[in-house]
Amino acid sequence: MRFRKITAVMFGIVMLAQSPGYATEFIPQFSVTGIGRIAEAPDMATITLGVTQESETAADALTRMTNSSAAVFDRLSPFAIEARDMQTSQLSMAPQWSRYKLRSGAEARKITSYVASNLLTIRVRDLDKLGPIMDAVADAGANTFHGLRFEFSDPEPLMEKAREAAMLEALRRAKVIAATTGVELGRVLSMHESGGGEPRQQMMAEAEMSSRRAMPVAAGEVSMNTSFTITYEVLN
Repeated sequence: MRFRKITAVMFGIVMLAQSPGYATEFIPQFSVTGIGRIAEAPDMATITLGVTQESETAADALTRMTNSSAAVFDRLSPFAIEARDMQTSQLSMAPQWSRYKLRSGAEARKITSYVASNLLTIRVRDLDKLGPIMDAVADAGANTFHGLRFEFSDPEPLMEKAREAAMLEALRRAKVIAATTGVELGRVLSMHESGGGEPRQQMMAEAEMSSRRAMPVAAGEVSMNTSFTITYEVLN
């Protein structure tokens, strides 16, 4: 009786619809999920940094930001970063408002300054240069830091390993279930991959670049993850 209850919970019954005039076939089946995770040292990093300048006039704020941005690009030249690995991702200009009271007691607002910002994303393919690059751009005028992400330049070989590990884990679980319940595995009826293999990202909060001079950088390991759900036919 206990065995029957266990198998009733574990085994699903699918009904495969045949063409009219044929009997309906019931196929005992069950599904298992295997998770594959491969962790290795990354070989690339993406940093997002910014240049922000404030002035009483919009024109002056923009000029200061432009000059600082040009200085940042100049300081990056010795590191031989390819053009495809540098991208300006955001340019912005915003007024800064302050409140003051009128003689009537009512509140009013006025523009006191303007802030011009430029956001730059850089891919660093030689991690030994990451620390020196961050020091150099900070010296040149980059004053905001929006994130650091470690990743792989070619993640597909690692994803293949993760998929293989996930499928082997699913098969191992299926064999354990079959051996425990005394049934035999039949055909694979379906397979479904979940996840997508996004690497685990190591991010840092936005901060002032000036406070992170000579910052040591530890890449550690980055993992690629995926899972496979496999449905097996059950043979008596």
